[in-house]
Amino acid sequence: MGLSIKDIKSKIKRFLVENASLVVLFVLCVVFLFIDSSLFSVRNIRNILSITAPRLIVACAFAFCLYLGILNISLAFFAGLAGIFAASFFQTPNSTSVVFSSFPSIPVSVVVIVVILVMCLVSLLHVLLIRTFSFSFILSNLGIIALLYGFAHVYLHNSEKGLIYLDAFSVSFRKIATASIGSDPTYSLPVSVIVSVFICIGLWIARFRISALKTLFNQKPQSNMHDSNEKMPLFELVLVLFISTAVASFGGIMQVSYTGYVDSEFGLNYLFDIIVICLISGFSIFGGKGRLPFLIIGSFVYTAFCYTVDYVGLERYIPSIIIRAVVIIICIITDIYFYQCKAKQVEINSMVNKKIETEY
Repeated sequence: MGLSIKDIKSKIKRFLVENASLVVLFVLCVVFLFIDSSLFSVRNIRNILSITAPRLIVACAFAFCLYLGILNISLAFFAGLAGIFAASFFQTPNSTSVVFSSFPSIPVSVVVIVVILVMCLVSLLHVLLIRTFSFSFILSNLGIIALLYGFAHVYLHNSEKGLIYLDAFSVSFRKIATASIGSDPTYSLPVSVIVSVFICIGLWIARFRISALKTLFNQKPQSNMHDSNEKMPLFELVLVLFISTAVASFGGIMQVSYTGYVDSEFGLNYLFDIIVICLISGFSIFGGKGRLPFLIIGSFVYTAFCYTVDYVGLERYIPSIIIRAVVIIICIITDIYFYQCKAKQVEINSMVNKKIETEY
């Protein structure tokens, strides 16, 4: 039986309300195209795709945890520290500040794998804090974020110069994000885009393999989803932390490889990006909600918005941090509203069912 006009209008209205931020960002991108028509070019689209790739990888790791009911904001800092560690091994003599003045040549793949494994091992501190010291996951996040953020500052501190930044990386390291299929700088396809999509698809398939998923989300909406990780079996919790940290760390390394620059604030700045991307893509801070296609679209639209804002010079008047903060607040308010509506509907249905059982 086909949908009526009323049902179609209702679905469209709900879609626009639930994805208001994504729609607004897309409309603003279109407006910027009219302001500066030179934005619409193959070169700019290729640049946006290249910038989107590492963001999509880290955002997918964050969304993976969100879907399972875990608000793992420390992933952005794992991505940041992984990028700093990996980049420090591939500085050239032209670098502004060199961490290792003399270091034997190591294959990029070896460094990337070792750095990711180290980050995964550090992520197990969550398990220690949650299971041994009865920390909530939010408090565990805060503790590990402070640790990672502090270590990034210590690692990039120079006794003579103070805090330093890393730049001028080797060609082999830059190829992680800049390699492409085709030699034309405009019409070639960045390999990072293909890699990011495959990683996201693999991660999204993996979420169905977590056995605790069925029990976690067969709960009433009013339950505290952020405490669900404390009830998750130990193996599943370790698996989720390992997978998400590994993916986020690789995304951080790819981001540094693309930009060719990294400082101690990288993780903090990246945090806002991945939160915005996940929220505008329809993922909920209460878990159990979100789809991969929307995450890919949301990553591209958000990156395109940031790119166009910088291109037309709007960031000179409105700092990007303010824009992202406003988007986050609007998304969270919308998320809470629909969450409360769902909880209320479940409560009403429960009362109706009880009444029917009592009558019969």
